[in-house]
Amino acid sequence: MTIYNYDGNGRLMTITVAANNASDRLTKLLNQLKKCPQAAGMANSLTQMQNSGTLVLTNLGGADGSTSLTGTISIDSTYGITAHNLAHEYFHTIQMGMFMSAGQTGAGASGFPSAGPFLGAAAWVGARDYNAVASIFNGTPGFGPLDVQAEAFGQQISSQCGID
Repeated sequence: MTIYNYDGNGRLMTITVAANNASDRLTKLLNQLKKCPQAAGMANSLTQMQNSGTLVLTNLGGADGSTSLTGTISIDSTYGITAHNLAHEYFHTIQMGMFMSAGQTGAGASGFPSAGPFLGAAAWVGARDYNAVASIFNGTPGFGPLDVQAEAFGQQISSQCGID
């Protein structure tokens, strides 16, 4: 980040400082990811989400990130700003889209296309519920089958782009 200021004699001075606030760190990371062919599309989507308010920085306590039932991604402003974590949470939005699409398809096939959003949301809620229950039975509370896939995607992006 560059700060412009005037000295005591009216001369313009520029000071460059490292990105130290969370928003600057997120923007810097997204710009880095845009330069990686394997992550450029994801980074562009995440930038659009950031601009529209559906990618937010917050204090999540012990969690790195979270994806809501509506697709909003929350990233922990202290620990969550990593390529791996952004990719993990982004993958959850892809999973959500797949369930929503299946709901639309099922509604159309049954002759009730207007029920598509409801069926899609119900399918996504059901998948998240299953994910939570499966994680408990597998002995990994909070980390179920949907997370295994998202984690693999996060590791792949981080590794292929050499960022994290």
